[in-house]
Amino acid sequence: MKRGTTPTISISVEGVELSYLKDIYISIKQDNNIITKTGEHITIDNDSGTIGVYLTQDETLSFRPGYVFIQLRATTTGGNVIASDVQQISIDEILQEGAIT
Repeated sequence: MKRGTTPTISISVEGVELSYLKDIYISIKQDNNIITKTGEHITIDNDSGTIGVYLTQDETLSFRPGYVFIQLRATTTGGNVIASDVQQISIDEILQEGAIT
């Protein structure tokens, strides 16, 4: 992921039927900076078994070059709470700082 962009991060989910997920939280963390997305910022593709999470320019600019950690947590329609393993995503630098419109 590059800083200052508006990516949709795609998360593959195995072993869980996505239609059984009720409340989904995706947290992205670097140092003390934690962004948690839910609701309209998350898309579900049952056919491919993936969940997408959208980030804004300001959110990606809040990270420095290096790595961020990402984790999905959710509740199921049966009331169970699940959590994915924590994964790393590389954050690439940009030459021009700041958001563009």
